[in-house]
Order: sequence, then structure tokens, then C-alpha cells
Amino acid sequence: MPWARTPDTSFLVQPGELRRLLEDAGLTVSDWSDTTEAARAWFVTLVEKIRKEGFPPLGFHVLMGADFQAMAQNQGRNLQEGRIVLGQIVARK
Repeated sequence: MPWARTPDTSFLVQPGELRRLLEDAGLTVSDWSDTTEAARAWFVTLVEKIRKEGFPPLGFHVLMGADFQAMAQNQGRNLQEGRIVLGQIVARK
């Protein structure tokens, strides 16, 4: 996803598989929240703000480099099309 410039550096998994991987690593999941809808709304707001004001002096675009705009557009499209979901997970060892 936005950090991956090629498929071989993208390690997305389905939510159920992520839970299994965490548990197999000896972690206990104490909270699992699907934050996809909040992320969609955040992206829509962010895109509109950037469209009106441009990029801020500091932000993900500085960290991610020249490819950031395309990466962010891809992530936004994937969220809108339901191809990815986001979660907030609390797991303890």
C-alpha cells in the first residue's frame, strides 16, 4: 500500500489472517476496531484540503518522496472501492 512501490514490498493480508498471525506470534488481541469508514472520510477531507491549499510544509509527502501523490491516490481509490480495510488493533504479549 502507500509504502509499497512494487508488489514484492506489499504485505497486505485479510483481517482474519492478520488476527491468526498475531495470535500465532503469541499475542492476545484485546481490541479490534474496523476504522475503514473513518479512513474513507478522512481521505475525502484530506484530498479536498490539499486541492484547495496544496501540500503543507511537513507531512507524509516529505517522508514518502516524489511518488507520494500517486501512492495516496491509489490508497484512496482502494478504500473507496472496498479493496482494502483498515483496523486499529490492540494486542498484548
